[in-house]
Amino acid sequence: MLFRSKDKSEFKKYTGSENDFQISVANLIRCYTDKFHHSPNEGLMKPQYGSKRKRMGVSAGFPDFIIIHHKFISGIPVPGIVIELKVGYNKPTPEQQAWLNYFNEQGWIAFWTNSMDKVIEILKEYFEK
Repeated sequence: MLFRSKDKSEFKKYTGSENDFQISVANLIRCYTDKFHHSPNEGLMKPQYGSKRKRMGVSAGFPDFIIIHHKFISGIPVPGIVIELKVGYNKPTPEQQAWLNYFNEQGWIAFWTNSMDKVIEILKEYFEK
């Protein structure tokens, strides 16, 4: 079945920098499509800049990648994939999990991972079937 979760121990945690992980995932996505966006919400910033970004529409917890690629899976329309990346033992914040839940409710494939292997598996299965 498409996107069946595996035991998390089957995937190796990414232990490099989050920036390197994001670049690697972006390069992988480009092998399949150019219709994606990375939201650079990470990083520390001055409160004034954070406030400005919020006024401009930046939402706390918005996922790292949104891949817009509509297809039907078992007759069900799927708008695309949303990915939140974590490194090491980090987990999504409550805001990030809320966004992932929202996208899943809207029919997207939305997940978080700390494993490049999982990203490869899901993208390959989504785009090559």
